[in-house]
Amino acid sequence: MTFQVSIRGLPRAIIKLRKYKNGTPIALREGQRRWGNKLVGNMRLALQPHNWTGKTSASVRWKQGKNKGELWIRQAGIFLDSMIPHFVALKRGRKITKWAREKGLMGKGIYVRPHPYINRILLNHIPRLDKYIMNEIVRKAR
Repeated sequence: MTFQVSIRGLPRAIIKLRKYKNGTPIALREGQRRWGNKLVGNMRLALQPHNWTGKTSASVRWKQGKNKGELWIRQAGIFLDSMIPHFVALKRGRKITKWAREKGLMGKGIYVRPHPYINRILLNHIPRLDKYIMNEIVRKAR
């Protein structure tokens, strides 16, 4: 006695599995790129209140490679994030002196402190990376 079993949707399931297999590396890169661009946007927003000329926020960018992505920030932005609190003398010709006059902080100097924004934003974004990648995998498998 012979039984013949036909499974409905098997060809579609095989095609879908192939799409998952072939689309996963591309989806990983795309998900990482989307996540990185969102991270750059939020870094720029966080930098705006602390930015004197706009060069630091304009320098924040995401470089996507084949297997990795890199966040690039101007060195001044990193210094702003991680400097040691210190005293700054108010001398003529400095932008900080002009700013202090506008704020009414006249004297021989002012005390400046860091503005930590990098870790705060990274800690907020890292848990979302897997969501971006899974969304891209699902999108590529359609």
